[in-house]
Amino acid sequence: MIRTLKGLFLTRALREKLLLLVLLLIGVAYWFSSFLGRSAIFMSEQSHTTKSLADQARWIASRASVQKQAEKAAAGFRSDETLDATRLIAALQNIASASGLNNPNINGLQDLSVEQFAVHPVQFTVTKVSFESLVSFVSAVQLRNPYIGIEQFQVMADKANPSVLNASMKISSVEITKGIP
Repeated sequence: MIRTLKGLFLTRALREKLLLLVLLLIGVAYWFSSFLGRSAIFMSEQSHTTKSLADQARWIASRASVQKQAEKAAAGFRSDETLDATRLIAALQNIASASGLNNPNINGLQDLSVEQFAVHPVQFTVTKVSFESLVSFVSAVQLRNPYIGIEQFQVMADKANPSVLNASMKISSVEITKGIP
């Protein structure tokens, strides 16, 4: 078969030979660039996986100290002060009214539960509020730390009246669902 192809190639005119060689070189270059791209992706994924495995090994190696620190931190929690989603919304409404924030919009988000804890996030939005009342609200929420925390905070001037603010926050509470070992 190779002899037949060689004979077929040698019987062609010079320009046909050059054209075939150029097409062959273009094909090889295209295949090689594709191979390099796939190799780069493979090497990147391998590096990422290696780093991830090393990080996991570090966490596993320090499991005892991490567990000891977690138990120490959890011992500081009082389960009667942790809030479920309903109590979080009620607490935020009370803090908002005490801070002078009228008609806040509070929407519950997807809860996250693990073995001993549950995290209850809400989206808290207020419009047309003064800077002072917003600072008062944030300070009152910070007093409830670590049971209530602000994860995300966006504030912007109202377009119609730049002297008042619109704010949106993602606020979460932590609830102890089972006893700490």
